[in-house]
Amino acid sequence: MEETVIIYNQKKQIDFKIDIKNWQGILYREFRAAFPLNMSSSKITYEVPMGVVEVGKDELKGPAGNVYNTDCKLTHPRAMVDWVNASDSQFGATISSSVIAFDYLDPIPDSTTKTLIQPILFVSRKSCHGEGNEYLQLGDHHFSFSLFIHEPGWENGFHDAKQEQNKLYTVLDPIPGKSKLLLEKQSFFNIKGGLTVITAIKKSEDDNDLIIRLVEMKGVNQKSDLEIFRPIKKLLKTNLIEEDQQETGQSGKVLKLDIGKNSIETYKLKF
Repeated sequence: MEETVIIYNQKKQIDFKIDIKNWQGILYREFRAAFPLNMSSSKITYEVPMGVVEVGKDELKGPAGNVYNTDCKLTHPRAMVDWVNASDSQFGATISSSVIAFDYLDPIPDSTTKTLIQPILFVSRKSCHGEGNEYLQLGDHHFSFSLFIHEPGWENGFHDAKQEQNKLYTVLDPIPGKSKLLLEKQSFFNIKGGLTVITAIKKSEDDNDLIIRLVEMKGVNQKSDLEIFRPIKKLLKTNLIEEDQQETGQSGKVLKLDIGKNSIETYKLKF
């Protein structure tokens, strides 16, 4: 196992790169990273698809059913998308993670009472199916994490953590454009106001217009301003499959959007 730690001078961020090489596939082994935090009573919050869950507050009530008899709020480990946050009254810590499973309780007997966030790297197990095979996880494994320290609350750290796991792709030797329409440095889209996240920017399914999809993260109605790099002629609101288009009466470079509680909103931009 190799670990690389990168500490930044200009921002409160520490990167961790973990490489497990030439794993031989020994059965029933579990690898975890551990982030011990100086918190005795903290709120644990993590990203789920199109939303956020606070441990002990936002889960389904009671057990999931069938063979799952544990109360959902007591279930661990948990599955996240890109980040998990721990916050108390003093500070917040958000961990950006390349793995999807993490634990917030230490399984070791007589463990620490402090907050201990543990991303689960990988596990070698036998299938739960009676005739299933063994998952030995042979070979090389590479993981990345970033730690951000900020004011209490997941709202103050999730942007940085989300960004760290969704880096820009670099294109080498692109085909030169004949007309230089864009500046060397430019922000194409910017969302201001509330906790609204852009989840998709894509070509429309039916024409050459642009589709943008947004999700409300906080669980309250929000008013947000969408700033665009060039003015549009028309803004249409659609459903998730880009149908039922509704005129909003808006145009230009700054658009006023009303994003409903826990909603996923889709808009079509006509240039």
